[in-house]
Amino acid sequence: MAECQGADLTATESRSFLEDLDFEYRPADGGLQGRLTLNDEMMAPGSTQAAIAVLASVADVMTGIPVSSRAERTDGSTVGLTVDLALRTFAPLRVGSYDVRSSVLKHGRTVSVAEAIVTGAGGTALAHCLATFMPTTLPGSARVRISPHRVGGGSLRAPFAQALGIRVDEDGVSTVERRPYTLQPAGTIQGGVVCALVEAAAQRALGSPIDELDVRFLATVRTGPGRATPSVIAPGTARVTVVDAGADPSRPTAIALARVTR
Repeated sequence: MAECQGADLTATESRSFLEDLDFEYRPADGGLQGRLTLNDEMMAPGSTQAAIAVLASVADVMTGIPVSSRAERTDGSTVGLTVDLALRTFAPLRVGSYDVRSSVLKHGRTVSVAEAIVTGAGGTALAHCLATFMPTTLPGSARVRISPHRVGGGSLRAPFAQALGIRVDEDGVSTVERRPYTLQPAGTIQGGVVCALVEAAAQRALGSPIDELDVRFLATVRTGPGRATPSVIAPGTARVTVVDAGADPSRPTAIALARVTR
């Protein structure tokens, strides 16, 4: 499960990987309006199209913040817990700047649904994300500040997966350590990092950059390392199982499908 973060990323007393991405947002009718700038380090390995986990990380924030802003408690301690996130790209997103618009489709006491759309020149939709959330209370003094904010200045200086510390073996099994850079305020590995872990495993298994990603978050990675194991189940499609290898490696913390469609 992935607790969506907003502007305040100080709960771990260290910077988050989100601060090394380059996007900003402001309130808009029913959601947020933002701008995402992609650089070379945010491309999928060996390609000129954006890593889908970068898009998923931004979409998780852009959908989670308006959901959290409608929570019963508005002091930042109650946020949307990501239950599932599905992201599809309709065309490769290259280096450059893109508009992102999110909106809450349903807000309930137990389940909320929001979407985010990434658009290019002329308002053409290039990617779509649909995410489901459930309310949760952050532990201790952890807070998420819901306000207009520039999240990061694009200071990523290594390829995205490399910056996160993701390692991939010859079989496509990928691992990432639990460390401050990869955490969310609750002290567990952030959902965008889980998406990057899935993407790394799936791309190695399929041999091409991922165009579609569908993740079901079942539990949090609290101990680490997180480990993702891919299995090719159809042409261009991999099923990826994520576990908390330092806790119970037999218990999935996420199940994902990753697809290559182009």
